[in-house]
Amino acid sequence: MRLSDYFPESSISVIHSAKDWQEAIDFSMVSLLDKNYISENYIQAIKDSTINNGPYYILHQAWQCLMRDRNVGA
Repeated sequence: MRLSDYFPESSISVIHSAKDWQEAIDFSMVSLLDKNYISENYIQAIKDSTINNGPYYILHQAWQCLMRDRNVGA
């Protein structure tokens, strides 16, 4: 199973930069929000979770996305 199997191609966008992580989250959610797959509340919940728990996301039980400050051992 590939990540692209879970999302239609039209829901995937690529940009080269964002001013901060909040803007990156906003941009990554635009196509899903436009199609009413998610709500503004969902986007805010992602931001709140990131602030409270750090940037750790489980995309699927077999896939995890771990991101930490690049100045800490990377």
